Amino acid sequence: MVRDIGVVPEENDVVDTIRGVGGVECVYTKYLDAIKFDGISVERFQVEIGSMDYGIEIEGIIGFDFMRAAGLIIDTK
Repeated sequence: MVRDIGVVPEENDVVDTIRGVGGVECVYTKYLDAIKFDGISVERFQVEIGSMDYGIEIEGIIGFDFMRAAGLIIDTK
């Protein structure tokens, strides 16, 4: 999916292994000029890109680093 917007692995990208509820996965990290959606914009943000093959259709995960950088507030009410 990210290849469609021109984000591809490059020689200098860092490859890492992450662990979480979905298991263990290899990802590459990349700094994007900006991430923008729904009126929110965060400039020069590092993302981790991997296959995310968890047995369900998922396009991405918004992590806490992004939520903090964007100043998001979670209202559980």
